[in-house]
Amino acid sequence: MDTVRSLANSMGIGASAVLNIQAVRLISQNLPECEEDMLKIEGVTKANFDKYGKELLHISQQYAGQKLGAYKSVEL
Repeated sequence: MDTVRSLANSMGIGASAVLNIQAVRLISQNLPECEEDMLKIEGVTKANFDKYGKELLHISQQYAGQKLGAYKSVEL
């Protein structure tokens, strides 16, 4: 949400104009790793992905990588 708020503030718009809270929640739960996965999230449209989604996708990819690393550590 901090990134959504930051993007919104930099553009002089409300956070919900960037992405609604439910979509942010779904992104954090599903951790999409590519544009196609991101566009499957309810509330993420091609238009808002093109405007704001690349930065959010990058964050999602980082967390997905950390999560995968944590799982690999447990398996060892």
